Amino acid sequence: MSRQAEIKQLITINKELDRPSVAPNTRIKMLNRLANKLQKIGQYKQASETYKKIVMIQCQVFGEGHPRTICSKTREVMTYNHQVDIDNKSRAYREAKKLQETERIRKANEEALKKREKAAKKSAKLE
Repeated sequence: MSRQAEIKQLITINKELDRPSVAPNTRIKMLNRLANKLQKIGQYKQASETYKKIVMIQCQVFGEGHPRTICSKTREVMTYNHQVDIDNKSRAYREAKKLQETERIRKANEEALKKREKAAKKSAKLE
C-alpha cells in the first residue's frame, strides 16, 4: 500500500475514532501513526496539527507533566521547526532568484546603453 493510500486510510479511521465510545489510548495511537506518516512524506504542517490534537488528548488523559505528553509536545515543536526551516529556505531561494533576475536585467540594460552610446558616437562622427 502506498504512503498516500495509507494516510487516506488513517484519516478515515481517525474520523471514525471521533466517536465518544472510542478509548483515548486508541485515538492517540492512531493519531500518532497518522502524524508519523505525514511527517515522513513531508507534510509537516498537517503533522504538526495532528501532534497538537495528540497533546490535547494526552493533557486530558495523563496531565501536562506526563512523559508521553512531553514527548508529543516535543514532536510537535520539532515538526513545526522543520516546517519553518523549509519555509525559510524556500523564502531565501525565492529572494536569491529575484536578485539573480535583477542582476540579469541590470546587465542587459548596461549592454543596451553601451550599444546606444556606441551608435550615438558613430552617428556623431558621420555628421
